[in-house]
Amino acid sequence: MLISHAWKFHFHVPGLDAMSYITPLWITDKDLPKCISKQISTFPQYTHLYLPLKFQAHTSEANSFLDQVIKAVDPCILLNMRQLKKLEIVDERQKKVTIIEKQFIGSTKLEEQSSVTFEDFTFLHLSGSVIRLHTSTGYSTFRVYTCYINVTNYIEQGRPSKTRLTIGFPCENDYELTSTVYKGLPVCDLGFNFLFNADFQLVKNRENVQENVPFNTFLRTHLSALFVYLLLNDIDLRKDFNRYCPLFNINQGKHSSWWLLMIDYIKTFVNKYLPILLNIPTDKNIRYINRDLALLASNEQLCQCANIYVIDPENSFSTLKRLKSFQIQAVSIIDVLECFPRREEISINTFRQQFRLWTQQQDQQWWSQFFHHLSQMMTSEISLKLLQIPIFLLQNDGQRQYLPINNNTQLLLFISNDPKLRMWKKQITLLQYSSESEKIALAKMNQIQFLTEKRMIEIIRQHHLQLAASSSQLTDPDVDLILEIWKDLSYLKSHIDNINNSSQFLVPAIGTPKLTPIQNAMSPTIFGIDIRKFIHPTALIIDGPYNNVHQYQLLEILEWEHFLLEMHCQKASIVLPLNYSIKELPLLPVSTIFNDEKCAHLGELILSYQRDDTKHCLRQFPIVDNSKDKQQISPVSATFDETIVINLPTLPRITIPHYCRALAKSLDICVEYDLRTCANILQLLSDEKNTNTDLYVKWLGHLQLYVLQQHIDLNRTSLLSSCRLYFPEQNNFYSLNEVFIISNSEEYSNAISIISKYLKLQLISPLINQTYWQFKDLFHLLNCKSISTITFVLHLISQVMTKITSLLGNATNTDLYKTVVINKHSKAFCGSREDLAWRFSLTCDSLSQELQKLTSIQSQRKKIRFVTFNRQIISKEIDTTIYACLEIKIIQNLSRDSLQCYFMLPSIARTCPLVLATFGIDYIERKGKIEWLHGHNNPETYLNELTQIFRATLDDKDLEVVSAVYATVGLFLPDSFVIDSTTENRIKESKRYWFDSNYPFWVFNNIILLCNEQQDKDASREIRAISALTTILHKRKHIPFEEAKSIAQKNISKFKAFRSENMASVTCTGATIYSFTDMLFPTDHNYVESIIISIGKNTTIEKDIEKTTRSVIAADRIAEDQIYRYRVKTQDHSQKSRKTINDWKDPSIVDGIEQMRIGQNAEHFFFVYLQNLYGSADVTPTKNWRSSSRLTTYPKYRQTVDDSTGFDFELHDTRQLFVRGSGSTTKLCYFEVKGTSGSFNETHSRFYISQNELYMCQSIVDDSQRREHEAYFIVVIENCLDAEKIAFGTVFNWSDNFHKLDRSPETYRCRIISSSLTNVSNSKKEETRDYNNDQQQQRMKTNNRYGNSTTQNVSTKKDDAASRPYVPPYRRNPD
Repeated sequence: MLISHAWKFHFHVPGLDAMSYITPLWITDKDLPKCISKQISTFPQYTHLYLPLKFQAHTSEANSFLDQVIKAVDPCILLNMRQLKKLEIVDERQKKVTIIEKQFIGSTKLEEQSSVTFEDFTFLHLSGSVIRLHTSTGYSTFRVYTCYINVTNYIEQGRPSKTRLTIGFPCENDYELTSTVYKGLPVCDLGFNFLFNADFQLVKNRENVQENVPFNTFLRTHLSALFVYLLLNDIDLRKDFNRYCPLFNINQGKHSSWWLLMIDYIKTFVNKYLPILLNIPTDKNIRYINRDLALLASNEQLCQCANIYVIDPENSFSTLKRLKSFQIQAVSIIDVLECFPRREEISINTFRQQFRLWTQQQDQQWWSQFFHHLSQMMTSEISLKLLQIPIFLLQNDGQRQYLPINNNTQLLLFISNDPKLRMWKKQITLLQYSSESEKIALAKMNQIQFLTEKRMIEIIRQHHLQLAASSSQLTDPDVDLILEIWKDLSYLKSHIDNINNSSQFLVPAIGTPKLTPIQNAMSPTIFGIDIRKFIHPTALIIDGPYNNVHQYQLLEILEWEHFLLEMHCQKASIVLPLNYSIKELPLLPVSTIFNDEKCAHLGELILSYQRDDTKHCLRQFPIVDNSKDKQQISPVSATFDETIVINLPTLPRITIPHYCRALAKSLDICVEYDLRTCANILQLLSDEKNTNTDLYVKWLGHLQLYVLQQHIDLNRTSLLSSCRLYFPEQNNFYSLNEVFIISNSEEYSNAISIISKYLKLQLISPLINQTYWQFKDLFHLLNCKSISTITFVLHLISQVMTKITSLLGNATNTDLYKTVVINKHSKAFCGSREDLAWRFSLTCDSLSQELQKLTSIQSQRKKIRFVTFNRQIISKEIDTTIYACLEIKIIQNLSRDSLQCYFMLPSIARTCPLVLATFGIDYIERKGKIEWLHGHNNPETYLNELTQIFRATLDDKDLEVVSAVYATVGLFLPDSFVIDSTTENRIKESKRYWFDSNYPFWVFNNIILLCNEQQDKDASREIRAISALTTILHKRKHIPFEEAKSIAQKNISKFKAFRSENMASVTCTGATIYSFTDMLFPTDHNYVESIIISIGKNTTIEKDIEKTTRSVIAADRIAEDQIYRYRVKTQDHSQKSRKTINDWKDPSIVDGIEQMRIGQNAEHFFFVYLQNLYGSADVTPTKNWRSSSRLTTYPKYRQTVDDSTGFDFELHDTRQLFVRGSGSTTKLCYFEVKGTSGSFNETHSRFYISQNELYMCQSIVDDSQRREHEAYFIVVIENCLDAEKIAFGTVFNWSDNFHKLDRSPETYRCRIISSSLTNVSNSKKEETRDYNNDQQQQRMKTNNRYGNSTTQNVSTKKDDAASRPYVPPYRRNPD
């Protein structure tokens, strides 16, 4: 209630509604309690306000509340009252009086002003006073400022035109304000260190102002401006502004967004006038000190050079927290950069010039720290600033400099990892660095790049292309340009491994002012010898010396020669004069000048590049030998290694270090006891009429050892005529053509002796000339005349051939003449399709009889003996089968399989087709067929680029070149018929023989297969490609072998991709059958293999499209795939425990479609699991997933799908995650995946095993060698219809525990036998194995994933060894 003189009313609270709070009810004196009436009568002049107490009087709750009310009385209320001076609080309970009294001390230093305008705000009657408030606890002093502001009508109509603002600042540092916002009485606390009073419009409970009310907003903005104005103009407040000013980074949780705007207004004004508040010159940028950068630039330097004033919070009244709230930043590396002079300021800013001189005197540590901070703050803006200041180390000066100016071309800035690299190209600026931090900072600049070898080579290449396109520079290059060109080439020479040798780089050439591409010019030297006068004068020759290399620096000259040859310079063709003298030829460097292995190796490479005619001429060049007391010169090819001719002082010899032996051998220096050395020395001994038989025996021994070890094809004719021996019994010299080898047990020895004398042959036997009898095997190998030698048989055959030819010449109009003479292709070489067709046409009985009649052999009834492949002499009997075969390796394969027949010597088969026809000897090539198997363990890959080269060279668009590790090839050879178009259906009746051949390549009709091991180098692969193309050109295009080889080598040299990941068209397809007329076998591959091939580092691999693009999953499988990839991370196949009977639930019965989904989901889940184990790079759909279920998930990956393999997945378990091998051997694992709709249980779950799967596993179990390298797993996936629960049921190695499955013979239905029950008796095992063998003898039915059935014959274990493909020994145990 309220009583003031005549006004007496109260409020009925709570009432019917909210109006009861503001509806007065009049009362009379008799309505007043006695205690109140007494108080009113005592002080009638006062206004009395009584508030109801909600608590019951004289209770602890009431007393506690009243105590809190007394304590809550805010003394600062008096600061806002103009008239009120004193406030008394009387506590009748304790008869205690609390007094709060206001005392005016004086005015503030801010003088009273009638009107002040600040930032568009006007304050009227602004005054300040110092007021002290006394309380029972002491006193507190405040600086209180009041003013009036005009209120315009549009803010709020009906309000007075002026309103009063008050701001108070406590003077004591430890004084804590309980409220900061007042409207007479306290309203709320904002946490400020000052208080303000204004006529705010409040919410009903008076605990806050009404936000977003225009008048309150008007007051708030004026209070913000007034606060900053007072800080600026009252020196006492300015000293403490750090205390009064609110933190701008204050926690916003205590303030509403409306009050935060007040802080933003204050922040805006403070930031604007901050220099004044901090007493700092207004033209300076403000920073606070950064201790990390203090050593890079002092505060004084920053002030003078960068116009930055640095504040140290430790030495000023502003704290670091306060400075950060003003958004003042620390000194940064950008500020330090501003201290450096820009290029255009060289004569303008003296302080910056002094700073530059000061930095030049700083040590490496200073610069390292400088660049360290730069690297941490590097941006594109900083990068641009750095380009304008002198901080760079150029390669010619140790001082920090500006970047050079290049107005003509764009400046290329680089750094290099090679500190020794010195730049010679004008368009490149190579920056040096003195520390790792400087290197990092420079690398982060956008304008500076790392000068890698690849980039430098590309810059040189581009420059040379520009020079080639600019005719003005090419026609008259100056000295500096030529010097730069040589330096370019010198750099390329030292990085030859990284250069594409088809790129055109320029060189200066003799006789032309123009620069010439390397490929159009030739080197002026070989081995450092000037060969220009031996080269055709029209050839362009590179101007020497190379980059001013001295003629005695052999290693560097060899490096230049090798570089030019690697870059495909023209190969010199040396032509020696017809009547040249050896003294006129330059001396080749002796082997000792090649003073290390590097020199010798370069010499070998250089020689390998030369043309054959050049090599021949080089071998005629002289070399200084030390055969006599006095040095002399002799042709290099006539020189010997001194270690092998110690007892022959007359022979020219030189000292050959071990590392030069290969080079010496290439130059035809005799360095080992080879065929040529032995033959030359034997010839030399006879030429010198040397009668020392010990020397002949010694060198015949070397020759015999070499021939027996090397098994090479000998030029017997030349050797027999050139090698002469001394026969002491005859005291004469005879060639090997003139000797006859017999034994004492020979029949008709006397007749032989008489014939030998008649033929002037010298006998060698255990009794006659027995000194040389020890070399009888050598003489037989050299085809010296002997009783058992085939020479006499060939002589007989030659007589038959001569007679047939002469008789045919007299019967030109007969069918026989047409078949033998006219039908023979005039250009076809042996083994070609046309040659085989002609040979096969001769193998008919009627033709054989005509030839026998023609030669009178039939009437003579003599037994004719033939020489076999193993050099036996046999007669052709009725029960004797003799075959002819052109390929010696086919004979070797058939001989290995104990074929009951004989084979003619291939040399006779190739050269005497009419003799074979005369005696009715058939060809293996005519009777048999070739079968090529395509297995998934040895997939063929398609070489696209090489295919295009073969097609273009041979003009055959149907050719395809593929690659594999080896070929699995069999030969079908029937006993009683010839396989042709009428008997192809009987091919399975023929016996099949497997090839054990290391052929470098195969030609199957239009498919060329190159056999390349994984570890083969590209040079070996190129040789095989050249050999294959040579053979096809020779035998199908009828081009002479040497010419064909040259064409092949030229075309294949353009090719670089000798490896591929693309699957070929025949990969994993069925077996293909070919006739021998469609086949080509290597021709003189050993000769092609001797070609020196040089392949740079730029070979490539043809990528499989399926591997170079991300596996595309079917759209309807993406969701499952994502869930599976999450699920497999929680799975571990090795830790899966067996389900017990208690936790198993009977899976639901599903229809056929869902059964397919179960299988597809199970395989998809297991594939994702394999990828999680080995990575998606090593496990791919086409490489590891074989079943057709793959097409559901990866429909675009159709290669290698095969449901007949007997397994779903294969994986080479190199990490041994599924099975451990023995030692270092890892196993190839096959996985058959089964799926269940519900949970899996060993006792109850059943699944099916197909005959294919059974056969696949048992073939591993029955083969001990395969068990060492292969394993077969059964994988059961459970809950396959619920992607969230799908998991491993079990995984076990079936091939390791074959009886773990209990199989029903009738239905192929299986269950897993518990491990404790698998130890069955031996009789049980044998019974099961017998059953399995019986099943394998039947026709096998293979069910694919979609219910389709196919049938095929399956060979059984009881078949002989020939029924299984032969695997070469070196491939039997792959790691």
